[in-house]
Amino acid sequence: ARTTASGAAVGSSACLASEAGVVLTPRNDSLSVGECMAIERTCFEACEVMDIAAELSHKRIQLICASAAGGVVGYVVLQSFAPASLGANSYAALQRSLLLVNKLAVAQTHRRKGVGRALLARAIGHAYSTRAEACVLHCDEANRPARTLYESMGFSVLDRRMNFYRLGRHALEMELPLGSGQSCESRGPHEMSAFFDFSATHDG
Repeated sequence: ARTTASGAAVGSSACLASEAGVVLTPRNDSLSVGECMAIERTCFEACEVMDIAAELSHKRIQLICASAAGGVVGYVVLQSFAPASLGANSYAALQRSLLLVNKLAVAQTHRRKGVGRALLARAIGHAYSTRAEACVLHCDEANRPARTLYESMGFSVLDRRMNFYRLGRHALEMELPLGSGQSCESRGPHEMSAFFDFSATHDG
């Protein structure tokens, strides 16, 4: 197990995947993307559905799928941001690298089996392998299971975004520092708000 800068122990994604009965692999083939899209449409409201195929055409995007005997049962979409990639007019003041957990979803038939934890552990491992200084995400404030998972893996809440998803549905900006450089918290929530605004529309 790896211990993050926040002191949380993150188990091996391979071990967690084995315990959950899934295999984690990077994918970009049309069949896997189609299976992910089927899960995406059942997990999120229409206005929040991501076009995963379109996202994969951008730079620094990776799709990791959790597969069982019946096919894909969960996935995570990751996006890497290096300071130089953000540009002078976007978020150059960040001056460090981040890994954004853009989407994480698990089919209803495989929830509460450890699939989400295995995917998140893989995401954190990827962040370490790319030397990201922090792993960041946003979470629906009302999604208690997701928030509990993230906090158990060392993520902490930095800020609350009102009406982020739609009127009355708020988001929590969360961060996991990885032990290199300053945490987002030390830079202030307004900078992270700017980052999330930018990353939501970034074309890679």
